[in-house]
Amino acid sequence: METIDLKCVGFDILNEIEYKQDTIIRFEQTRKALKEQLPAKIGRVLCVGNENGFDKRMCDCFNVEYIHTSQDLNYQWNIAVGGIDYIFCFEVIEHLMNPLLFLEQLRKFNCPVVISHPYQPFTPLKGGAHFHEMSEIAFYTLVTEAGFKIEYHTSLINRSSLFKFPKTFKKLLARFFLAFGYPRIELYILKVQDD
Repeated sequence: METIDLKCVGFDILNEIEYKQDTIIRFEQTRKALKEQLPAKIGRVLCVGNENGFDKRMCDCFNVEYIHTSQDLNYQWNIAVGGIDYIFCFEVIEHLMNPLLFLEQLRKFNCPVVISHPYQPFTPLKGGAHFHEMSEIAFYTLVTEAGFKIEYHTSLINRSSLFKFPKTFKKLLARFFLAFGYPRIELYILKVQDD
């Protein structure tokens, strides 16, 4: 039996031909949601995972200084925890063998965490790079156990095929697909719980 390839390789949203349209849509939906939720000035950002165009462009939208960590996130990792105001963690957690340890590492920074993950309930893994598929209740339980509370949550449909329909019909289709577990991106803003 083959093992799952856990490498989390970020998309370059301008050059990934196979996923380009969906990735650009996902980026725009994420950017719009965060512009409505985050303050105008968010300070210094830690981007978790491999350096990629998605994170870079998101940080550019907020005009922030950012750093990446590319350490093995399945183990305890060493990075200075001072001077970080926000953490961006876009579609990394589903690749990890131990997401609880990972979230405990993020908690040390004592700052808000913007985190997203796909939820594809009807798509079998078949050796793909996702080690976990987390439902809303599973994710809530995980982050609560790690000492976070959810400040904001939204589900994003990121399928370009929706954009072939008229605008009013697209909204109805999106609600229908969300209700029946259509593959989607779950976007959260987490804050550390007060002890």
